[in-house]
Amino acid sequence: MTRTVIIGGHGKVALLAAPLLAEAGHDVVSLIRNPDHAEDVRAAGAEPLVLDIEKADQEELVHALRDADNVVFSA
Repeated sequence: MTRTVIIGGHGKVALLAAPLLAEAGHDVVSLIRNPDHAEDVRAAGAEPLVLDIEKADQEELVHALRDADNVVFSA
C-alpha cells in the first residue's frame, strides 16, 4: 500500500483529496495543527497526525514523513 502524507490536512483541497486517495488504495495521513479537526480528517478517509510544521523541529518532521511514498503540500 502506498502511504501518502498530506501537509495541511484540514484545508479544502486536502479534505477533497483524502477520500480520492483512500479510494485509490493509498494509506492517507493528514498533518493538522488543531486536534479538534481530527474527526473531520477521519471522516475524509485519512488518519490525522497533529503536527504544526512551522513549530516542528527536524526530528518531528522526519518522523512524520519517514515512511511516506508521496507528500502533498496543501497548507
